[in-house]
Amino acid sequence: MCGISGWFQINAKIPIQYSTLAIDSMMATIAHRGPDDRGSMACDAAPPGMTRLSIIDVDGGHQPIASDAEDCCIVFNGYSYNVMHLRTEQ
Repeated sequence: MCGISGWFQINAKIPIQYSTLAIDSMMATIAHRGPDDRGSMACDAAPPGMTRLSIIDVDGGHQPIASDAEDCCIVFNGYSYNVMHLRTEQ
């Protein structure tokens, strides 16, 4: 089971070095939930972190995923039960 960590603050700027340390600490606490990969993104309004248990797509699932401009990112957890069927439809 993967783990997602982070927080969101409106009208506040968190120093990048503080957000990185805090997210690393949160991810260390839930490391048992995602021993295969971990990632975080430093930002000053909503820093996300993700620990990942790889079951399918072992090499291609690193998170957070940033936009092309790297001005926003997303972390998510889920599973598509019909993924093999969807891949054959392409």
